[in-house]
Amino acid sequence: MNTPHTSTPRWTTPRNVAIRTMLVAVASLFAALPAQAQTPVVTLSASDASATELGLTTGAFTVTRSGASLASTLTISFANTGTAGNNVDYAFIGGSIVIPAMQASATLVVTPFADNLVEINETVVLTLSAAAGYTIGTPSSATVTIADDPAIVTLAASDATATESGLSTGTFTLNRSGGDLTSQLIVSVIRGGSAGNNVDYVFGANSIFIPAGQATVTQLVTPFADNLVEGNETVTLNLSASSSYTIGTPNSGTVTITDDPTIVNLVASDTSASEVGLDPGTFTFTRSGGDIGDQLIVSLIRGGTAGNNVDYVFGANSIAIPAGQASTTQLVTPFADNLVEGTETVSLVLNPDSGFIAGGSSAGTISITDDAAVVTLTASDALADEAGESPGAFTFTRSGGDIASGLSVGVTRGGTAGNNVDYAFAANSIFIPAGQTTLVQPITPFADNLVEGDETVTAALIASSAFQIGNPDDGTVTIADDPAVVTIQLMDPIALERDPDPGSFVVSRGGGDLSAGLSVGLTVSGTATNNVDYQFVASAIQVPAGMGNVLVPVVPIFDLVIEGDETVILQLDASPNYVVDTPASATLAIVDHIDAVFRDEFE
Repeated sequence: MNTPHTSTPRWTTPRNVAIRTMLVAVASLFAALPAQAQTPVVTLSASDASATELGLTTGAFTVTRSGASLASTLTISFANTGTAGNNVDYAFIGGSIVIPAMQASATLVVTPFADNLVEINETVVLTLSAAAGYTIGTPSSATVTIADDPAIVTLAASDATATESGLSTGTFTLNRSGGDLTSQLIVSVIRGGSAGNNVDYVFGANSIFIPAGQATVTQLVTPFADNLVEGNETVTLNLSASSSYTIGTPNSGTVTITDDPTIVNLVASDTSASEVGLDPGTFTFTRSGGDIGDQLIVSLIRGGTAGNNVDYVFGANSIAIPAGQASTTQLVTPFADNLVEGTETVSLVLNPDSGFIAGGSSAGTISITDDAAVVTLTASDALADEAGESPGAFTFTRSGGDIASGLSVGVTRGGTAGNNVDYAFAANSIFIPAGQTTLVQPITPFADNLVEGDETVTAALIASSAFQIGNPDDGTVTIADDPAVVTIQLMDPIALERDPDPGSFVVSRGGGDLSAGLSVGLTVSGTATNNVDYQFVASAIQVPAGMGNVLVPVVPIFDLVIEGDETVILQLDASPNYVVDTPASATLAIVDHIDAVFRDEFE
């Protein structure tokens, strides 16, 4: 059996140990000698030539030294050029880099900044600068390209319908991607459409802010409620180009605002008005839709047989439904008048305009019931009397109509009595003053010296457009006659020739018109001869005004004729001016003068 061979390490043999010792000694000898200076050669390359703002991916430059000791650090200078801005588009890079001791190279990282600029690709160019500590080799310049990652913005109408009814909103949505999400982004828009900005919807600016940290923002289209008939209107938004972002797809949108016009309905809610009590009728206007928070003016067409501001209180050709109210009323209040008109009408019809649409009920009619004045006439005192001039009376009574206004009433007069002859003048029309329902017209007789018998005064109402004739409508007043009544008596029954001593008659009057003189006719007779045996006695005597009697003297005429006693008879004559009462005649004796003497001597 063979004995195993034990292997001895190479450097542990006596011979090799001796050689190693000698080499170390030689190295030590050389190390003790003065060093000879060596200059490194420096090169520059783009070890990662592509950086990008998307994800902030870095690029890199590498600086390498060769041909010299690595025992110490080496500072290398360079120039920084290119289209990218240092500390603007990428993290700051200084003008030099240090290769640490014992390292042959060093790396310089290019770290892009994310921004919201549309810049296209940009470059960072480094070029080595000469210095005493190194020699510039090849390559000495390199480029890192930074790929742009601009914000990309899209715009769409995410809710394309808004409505004025309930002020339901529409929505535009803006989305961004890329760029610097940590910074706000201002997006410009072009606004259009048929709807007016801040007129038909809440003001929307022409720029929209996407806040920092937010990728999406919405802009509402909030309609205004109004009282305009507009139809559907549109709001359009289009993205506007900017240096801050790139326009993506979709880039526009349209929101349609559905109109909610005011609808107005009109009804005659109380169709009957009346002049009796001035009871009004009522029109009611009701609106829906539109802007109830604003007053609404409703135009009207007014008609009917009744006159506006003539038969009823003035009504305008438009009414206002107040803000906050869904309805309003308009009264038709009749005027009381003194006209016979019959039933009249007031009609209203909606007159739609840009402010409203007429609803299903767009017209109404109110009837005004007439309350014409009604006039009656009665002989409220049917007997008048010339004796004492006691009057009779007609009474006119009115009802209905406008008692606040005077009323003229026409009258037809008749009868056997003469107006302004037998009674005080009464006109053929009377006037019932404002505020009065009755008027009494007296029939006042004239006292006269006529024998007329009872006479009548009649009055009857005349038809008129100012009133209706009621019942009764006529009357008669009777004027009882009071003629002058005449009597005659003896005042002194004996007349004597010898003195001469007159006798006398007295004519008395009563009734009639004492304020006027009265001529009384006489028939003179008897045995004595008028104007022969006694002084002339006329065939008529005058009872003066204001006197109730008059003396008629009989004065004998003295003569020497033996005649005996004679008589004078006075008889009242009939006349239309008076009534002859009893006694209507009287006889007076004239005693003869001779006879009287003879008697005296023999007695």
